[in-house]
Amino acid sequence: MGFSTDAIHVGQEPDPLTGSIVAPIYQTSTYVLEEMGKDKGYDYARTNHPNRKALERTVAKLEGGHAAYVFTSGMAAIDAVFRLLRPGEHTILSQAVYGGVFRLTTKLLVDFGLEFSYVDTSCLKNIEAAIKPNTRMIYVETPTNPTMIVTDLAAVGQICKGRNLTFVVDNTFLSPYLQRPIEFGAHIVVHSMTKYLNGHSDCTGGAAILTRPEDAEKIYFIQRSAGAGLAPMDCFLVSRGVDDACFGAAGDTEADWDYAGAGAVVGGNRGRGRFGFGFGSGAGENLNGIPKKTNIASWAAAR
Repeated sequence: MGFSTDAIHVGQEPDPLTGSIVAPIYQTSTYVLEEMGKDKGYDYARTNHPNRKALERTVAKLEGGHAAYVFTSGMAAIDAVFRLLRPGEHTILSQAVYGGVFRLTTKLLVDFGLEFSYVDTSCLKNIEAAIKPNTRMIYVETPTNPTMIVTDLAAVGQICKGRNLTFVVDNTFLSPYLQRPIEFGAHIVVHSMTKYLNGHSDCTGGAAILTRPEDAEKIYFIQRSAGAGLAPMDCFLVSRGVDDACFGAAGDTEADWDYAGAGAVVGGNRGRGRFGFGFGSGAGENLNGIPKKTNIASWAAAR
């Protein structure tokens, strides 16, 4: 199925009990057992509930992942991903990463023995120079919020493949409509669903999309153990927003904007405004699979 069909139908099937075209909101904390030790798939809303499970199916499908788990915010999802690391292990991050990620890593996670380096990931030489014997993960945000720095995902994916590193991409700013990092080698994709996937500014939410079953199992354990899973009403709101996202994105990418401000930056070369156009030296017209006429500044401002 196409993106729009997946966004509207996957995880949003009619209610089997009533035939309601919109899934009900399961606003309950506890589910009654049929008998001791036997439930109907749910027991306590912290661990799982139908609205969360439905949204997770939708997000996993849109990003092309094996599984997805949704959280109370983008930062909660990102924190869960970093919990895959063990003390003494090192991660390379985009230098212009979202400020919340910088605070989380430098003010909190370092106290648990994790190590972090911040480099301009638009320059592959910077990434290669930062790799250490204890490096386990490369975390890229592209384009960055709000500086619009773009990283070549396929090239970083090759570095991670050759070094056996986990490749994580924050795809918040473009959404899976315009960019699907898993197709370029990412193992994990994260989102602040508060922004484009919801699109209505009426709730917060985050998502982690996994390609490897072993990572999915660990993230689910973290989600249900730490209690950071997204609540029923918020899942309902984000699911509603995903319905709208495909139509808004289609309209945004069809428009032919002019942008007089700073363009995207790839490999230290500033573009001429329209994403994928005028990047300079070898960047190509469809970097990361993004349509060449997409103006990421206008896309960002419109959501």
